[in-house]
Amino acid sequence: MAQYKTVFHTLAKILPKHEIDRLDRKCGQGDKRRKSSRYVQFIVMLMAQILGLKSLREIEQAQKSKQKRLYHLGVKSPVSRSALSRMNDERSSDFFKYVFQQMLQSCKALAPGSQFKLPGVNSLILMDATTIQLCLKVYPWATYTQTKGAIKLHFDLNDDGYLPDFMVATTGKVHEINVAKSLDHKPESMICMVRGYTDYDWWKELTRKVIYFVTRLKSNAVYDEIRR
Repeated sequence: MAQYKTVFHTLAKILPKHEIDRLDRKCGQGDKRRKSSRYVQFIVMLMAQILGLKSLREIEQAQKSKQKRLYHLGVKSPVSRSALSRMNDERSSDFFKYVFQQMLQSCKALAPGSQFKLPGVNSLILMDATTIQLCLKVYPWATYTQTKGAIKLHFDLNDDGYLPDFMVATTGKVHEINVAKSLDHKPESMICMVRGYTDYDWWKELTRKVIYFVTRLKSNAVYDEIRR
């Protein structure tokens, strides 16, 4: 029988099992008595993400249909939806933050270099934020309006490999400029951003640090053209 690796197997090996175990210990939750390890949880959630599954029942059924492939990745038997629910509810979400950071470093080593070249500019940063609506009854902490809930995802996308340098989720009410001011960009970087980041004091601070930026002016902006 011919031996081959699936695309999913290749993706899963970007972060080996021993790295998952190390990150689990970093969270202080490396309990060997658990029936399903963090590694099993990671593989199952990765499968759910790739397949675009939207419910625990769908995840449970997908495991059964792909059990042979999952078995060779260390998932010996399907994880029930009740067990998966307890995993995601009781275990710290910091684990997935560490997983993201570790995978980002692995991807940076494989990503192509930037095609953006400009004298005096070391890197091009694309800065933006997007609002993700949530059901307020299910997520009462994510208050956005009186009737709607939402979180806001803030990120910096580096043109060098099109990988994120920074990513954080806040409640929907947090304005993107508040998050942008907390970031520490390197001198001689160039930030490309939308009008939502208009703050003249912050722009002055960027200029003082030799950080360039490109944005759209508001229609009521008052300015003098110094040079082109």
